[in-house]
Amino acid sequence: EKEDKVTSFIDECRRMKLRVLPPDINASSGGFTIETHGKSEAIRFGLVAIKGVGESLVEGIIQERASIPFTHLYEFADRTKPYGMNRTALEALIKAGALDSIERNRKNLLEYLDGALAFADSQHRARTAGQDSLFGDSEPASASYPNLPPVDPFTRGEILSMEKEVMGIYVSDHPLRGLERTIQQLSSHSCASVAELEDGNHVKLAGVIAKLTPRISKKDGRKYAMMTIEDFSGQASAVAYSTKYELFKDVLKKDSLVVLSGFVGIRENGSEKQIEIRVDNITPLEPALDLPDIDSASPGTFSITLQRATEAQMRQLKLLIDQHPGSYEIVLHVQNDNQALPIYLNQMVNPTDALQAEIRRSLARVTVQVEHRQQYA
Repeated sequence: EKEDKVTSFIDECRRMKLRVLPPDINASSGGFTIETHGKSEAIRFGLVAIKGVGESLVEGIIQERASIPFTHLYEFADRTKPYGMNRTALEALIKAGALDSIERNRKNLLEYLDGALAFADSQHRARTAGQDSLFGDSEPASASYPNLPPVDPFTRGEILSMEKEVMGIYVSDHPLRGLERTIQQLSSHSCASVAELEDGNHVKLAGVIAKLTPRISKKDGRKYAMMTIEDFSGQASAVAYSTKYELFKDVLKKDSLVVLSGFVGIRENGSEKQIEIRVDNITPLEPALDLPDIDSASPGTFSITLQRATEAQMRQLKLLIDQHPGSYEIVLHVQNDNQALPIYLNQMVNPTDALQAEIRRSLARVTVQVEHRQQYA
């Protein structure tokens, strides 16, 4: 399925620490492309990967913008009308964030979507009438595009839900962003580590319900649910059988943030093994009350990943961090632990180039990365 392939590709990009940029009518190609930003590279989401947007329309968008970039919703609808622009495609492009470069408020764009399409239709009819005129004097005057009065923007959750709907993934942000330390405290394992566990292991995961499929049991006709829970590490499959489904059905909703506990089950499916968590309990994900007192205005995070963590390495790392006090949060990942959960240190650092170079020189098999906190409108 196309959605699954796109999701797998994006997950792989993120594992490789490649930033994924949202689609853009003035920048995206049909497929995924690599963009260079300073010293780093990023993957730009392709327009064809948006549900409801066809290849011929994308070719028209790319052809039109080659001479003049798009600057207004009405103009975009008008210029792409000859290539098959319709309501389904324009709505999907807006929900995906592909028109953010001309108007960041997606709610504003959706409010005036029908008006833009009606304008495009009238302009198309006027042009056709002008071409059919014997003297050609019915050519419409150059179009003027109305200002779009502002409306209150969508919430962060609404934006992410729409992105998931039309692209299959969260692109501009993640619903768990800002809850990293909460997830660390409430989880026993990361979602990705579930695949390494044995039958019968008990797990507790915190994350978002990325997929939810209610089903009817062939045995007794009762409802149960298959679901996918996702955290920053990846995804894990879970099943809530009929008794648990009835008990927790109010919490079991797609895009809900939850804490889920249960036992690992392994099912044979032909030659493949399917690993899933048999749900025992589900509760809404609430911020933990006993978090470290970290300044929420921190400008970003300094991530340090160690392949192994000896006592000598940890002493050396602490010594280097102590020498560079600053305002960036520090998150430590240790790869020799199957759980691989992030460990947030009760300390702040200034992640200078000199510090990063010293860490790489002093510690074996280490990677470092600075993530600057983005401000969302």
